[in-house]
Amino acid sequence: MASFGYFLFLCGLSQALSS
Repeated sequence: MASFGYFLFLCGLSQALSS
């Protein structure tokens, strides 16, 4: 469960850096 939340955090971070 915690790892899934961390995965979503990384996805959001990647999009923030990408835009």
